[in-house]
Amino acid sequence: MKSLLTLVMSLCACAVAADTIKPLFETDSVAVYNRWLWRHREEYPNFRPVRALAGEKRSNSGWVRETVVFLTDSGPELMRYVYPDSWDDRRLVRRQVVSISVTEDGNHIAVHHRGGTTAYDRSGRQLFQSRRDIVPRFGLWFRDARGSDSTHVLDNSGKVLGVLPRISIWYTNSFKDSLIAAVSDSGVVVFDRGAKVRWQGSMFRSTPRVATISPDGQRVAIVTGDSVGLHDLTASRDLVLGFDSAGTLPNPSILTAWSSDSRRIAVCRVGSGPTGSTMLSIITGDGEPAFPSLRLEAGSGVNLSWTGDTAVLIALARVPDRAFSSDKLPPLGPYRVTAVTPSGGVRTWTVKGRFGSDDILYQQGRRFAAVGRYRGYAAVFQLPMQ
Repeated sequence: MKSLLTLVMSLCACAVAADTIKPLFETDSVAVYNRWLWRHREEYPNFRPVRALAGEKRSNSGWVRETVVFLTDSGPELMRYVYPDSWDDRRLVRRQVVSISVTEDGNHIAVHHRGGTTAYDRSGRQLFQSRRDIVPRFGLWFRDARGSDSTHVLDNSGKVLGVLPRISIWYTNSFKDSLIAAVSDSGVVVFDRGAKVRWQGSMFRSTPRVATISPDGQRVAIVTGDSVGLHDLTASRDLVLGFDSAGTLPNPSILTAWSSDSRRIAVCRVGSGPTGSTMLSIITGDGEPAFPSLRLEAGSGVNLSWTGDTAVLIALARVPDRAFSSDKLPPLGPYRVTAVTPSGGVRTWTVKGRFGSDDILYQQGRRFAAVGRYRGYAAVFQLPMQ
């Protein structure tokens, strides 16, 4: 009996161990990550080095300023900038009102300060200045026009390429660096890199939350809190599908991902708070659900993608014994990875690490690199699936 109990405990331990993934590579230094990636650049062409890292620097008298550290591919620091450029101990405030936006490819950096925004390239070279806030995305710069419901699209010299209806640039998606889909107050706008509108429309009474273009460039998926619509850019046809009532969530955050063959789109809706639900829906190209929406215990969603014909959700695992409030970022901790097969089968793993909500994830098949946008932690892990 004792031997049987020992065997059962051993099998349980093996099962738990099999569901826990240890990173293949892990570091607290961005420079070390860059050097590792430089040595493995042919093995991981989809991973990206960190070009710039936002942080803080403190003066001898205790003043805190936002900083940017620029790095080369091979790892060593290229240069360090402090914004504003000089210390001023006569000021009465303890912290400068400065924030930094770094694009996911690390090629453009926007420094937002009281005087507006200063744009920089990946080497720390100043491109131009604007008296208004600008946001870098897809190799372009976006600025809301003062006194009007429009958005200006700028190039790297600050020249206005075109004017669009006011768009939510944070909820956008690009197709092979040629077309960009963005949500606007009146619907969705699809435009090219010259800021020329290719399509504009809406299928819903409510404001869309996310717009994303399929990998083949033929369809746009528009997602609200309770519906998903598909617009065919070539045939100008629309399909609208409401999520099943059991899968509706109040005001969720939304992640979307097209499969590589453009035949399916995964939509993940994440409720707010530590007890919020996570619903995953898979929609086929003809606008039909592949199966009823799945309620997952995934945590706070970070990334949604596909590995072959399997949808993969990577989220911050919720830690019940840690305090959480809506005005604070979730604590650092492990990932919870959920894989959903074409038939609706679910498998989960836990990835050890100190991951956060600011992570940028890059994918190479079954392997992922998670890199902190504003801290030095980086980890590479592999999913144990075919």
